[in-house]
Amino acid sequence: MPKLPFLCLESVANVQGIGSLSVKRLERKLGVLPAEVMERIKKALRFALDLG
Repeated sequence: MPKLPFLCLESVANVQGIGSLSVKRLERKLGVLPAEVMERIKKALRFALDLG
């Protein structure tokens, strides 16, 4: 992922380590991913989950 303005460090989206968390653990919204980045994540998820 590119360096996003609302994160202190460069980050990755771990599409192979998908998990759930409770709403209580979500403290606040940090920002919005650009559409291009979101599409790349969706594509990687489709590949990882063999959804074609």
